Amino acid sequence: MTNQIIKHSLWRTGKFGLPLVMIGIYLTLGSLLLPFYRYQINPDGITYISIAQKYLRGEFHDAINGHAYPMISWLLVPLLYVNIEPLLATKILNLLAGAVIIMNLYLLTARFSLKAKTARALLAAAVPVLLYFAFYVITPDMLLTAVMLTYLLIVFKKDFAENWTDGILCGLVGGIAYLTKSFFLPFFYCHFTLMCAMRFFSRKGNGSRKLIIVNALAGIATCLVVSGLWVSIISAKYGHMTAASQGSVVFSVISPHPHFLKGFAPPPNKTAISIWEDPSEPFKGIGWNPFASYADLKYWVKVIIRNIINNTRLFAAFSPVALCLCLGFFFSFYRTAQHLKDHSTFVLSCITIILYAGGYSLLLSDERFLWPLFLLYMLMSGYCLDMLVQRGFFLQKADLLRVILAISFIVIPVKNLYENFNTGKDIFLLSKKVFRYIAPGSKIAADTDWYRSLFLAYHLGAPIYGTGDNLTKDELKSELGKYAIDYILVWGSSAKGDRFWKGHMRVDNADTGALRIYRLR
Repeated sequence: MTNQIIKHSLWRTGKFGLPLVMIGIYLTLGSLLLPFYRYQINPDGITYISIAQKYLRGEFHDAINGHAYPMISWLLVPLLYVNIEPLLATKILNLLAGAVIIMNLYLLTARFSLKAKTARALLAAAVPVLLYFAFYVITPDMLLTAVMLTYLLIVFKKDFAENWTDGILCGLVGGIAYLTKSFFLPFFYCHFTLMCAMRFFSRKGNGSRKLIIVNALAGIATCLVVSGLWVSIISAKYGHMTAASQGSVVFSVISPHPHFLKGFAPPPNKTAISIWEDPSEPFKGIGWNPFASYADLKYWVKVIIRNIINNTRLFAAFSPVALCLCLGFFFSFYRTAQHLKDHSTFVLSCITIILYAGGYSLLLSDERFLWPLFLLYMLMSGYCLDMLVQRGFFLQKADLLRVILAISFIVIPVKNLYENFNTGKDIFLLSKKVFRYIAPGSKIAADTDWYRSLFLAYHLGAPIYGTGDNLTKDELKSELGKYAIDYILVWGSSAKGDRFWKGHMRVDNADTGALRIYRLR
């Protein structure tokens, strides 16, 4: 297989010349844009940073967490160790993951046997796409994309499972992907087993089939060992067997009557910023069961259908041109089983998208969940374009179509990069003013606006216990006393009104805009 790759036309211009140039352009643009996105912040990002800081301080018991995925925090530790500011470190980590993704994309162009011009166009389009992914949100999905493409490099080989190491490598990558995001574990077992089964039934001869079975068992066993180590650790902490503890939270959110914590909740450990670092305990036992009744099951089916429609819409919006190419190719070429065999990589890609997006459709739909599939979608569209040109379509306009295809992928990423310019900087600047009035470590709460309050708490280094959005005045007063809250943040849109805080000392000097700060203790 290596010889086939080396002979591929893309390699004739020099080993790795194309991807290294693209990586250089990507990292240069990323470095120039970094100052304008370094303050981007989100609740999950605060959790990953907080856990990484715990590992750095040696607080291993509190760092072990079944709700948050560990890999991103582990990789943040070296960056924090050399005193890189945490929010900046998350962006650097995402950019480095993007460089790995570009290399994997290049190697996958050989799996799809793309023409050199098509590969160049798609890699160029991938640069702004990955910059958008890197700066949009702090999430493990960027890392998972890099790991998943590595896995696809193995299973998309024409001689997959005919080398005894393939199964072990897949299992190792699958285990690492689980540590990156727990969703990959059930996907891996379904996808890897199906890939091996398809390979088994497409091969003749007992020797080849036995080797495929060995690979399948080796892959499953290796993944079990790698994932089992972390499963054992978090299970020991929580006192029951678990591979992840997001389930109760997710099902509470998607239930017919979404459950949100009423009242305040203390952070799960002494150095956590909020309950969101590990909300599994408060949600324990209150998760929704879609099989509890026929009405619940019917509602869940509606959720699944809605998620499928939304995922389809996300693919279409990402590139309508790519969707037209893929559909046109599919209906033009697939008439017999031989046609499917001739375009096996495209078929395997379709199966991958259906399994991966279908798994998420059972729960939630979000653009970032589909990032690995978007990049696979790019390769598929390039393959479809090449096949259509090879069959005599668009012969005179092939180069123009490649340019149009590439541009279609970058429209939304460039638009979103522009719209998120300096995102998070306003709350960072506000925290500099608030820092004069609230000492680090003070217990704080807010009347409304959980997200802005949480982000402010992160910058202040102060734990936040919740907001009073869903509380009456008496309940809010009780919660403030119960947890001995030091300061309350009152935002301009407060429905409680200033009269509720009469008698408490306002400590800000009216220099914090719509935010008013009252000292309660």
